Amino acid sequence: MEMEQGPNQSRRRFIKTLALGTAGLALTSGLTGCEPPEPEKLLGKVAEWKEKGELKGEFNGNSLLVWPDKEGNPIIFSLTCTHKQCTVAWKEKVEQFQCPCHEGKYDREGRVLSGPPPSPLRRYRAEIRGEDLWVINEYIS
Repeated sequence: MEMEQGPNQSRRRFIKTLALGTAGLALTSGLTGCEPPEPEKLLGKVAEWKEKGELKGEFNGNSLLVWPDKEGNPIIFSLTCTHKQCTVAWKEKVEQFQCPCHEGKYDREGRVLSGPPPSPLRRYRAEIRGEDLWVINEYIS
């Protein structure tokens, strides 16, 4: 049986090489291009948070907002909308988190008020260690 030569064979060889190269690139970039998420991070001093009434930060690619609950304990919100992952902002006048992309609205506790978001804003576990405020890579409800 003779191997086919010509444009069809070259095309097959090109497609096979392209597919193998793409698969190899995907495997190696997965090993070198992605960092594991941080298990925890120091956000700041408790005194600074209490003085300002809020604290902003970044953690594992998410913008965070920290403020007190009714008892004065820290609540850490991810400011990523649960609909299309746009960044929400707190609007003091109406006391809501609002998403600029699709008009999703959340209350002070991160619960959905209206719009397309399917679930509340994610909340991270907060931990106070001495004078420091830490965020822990653990979602709470």
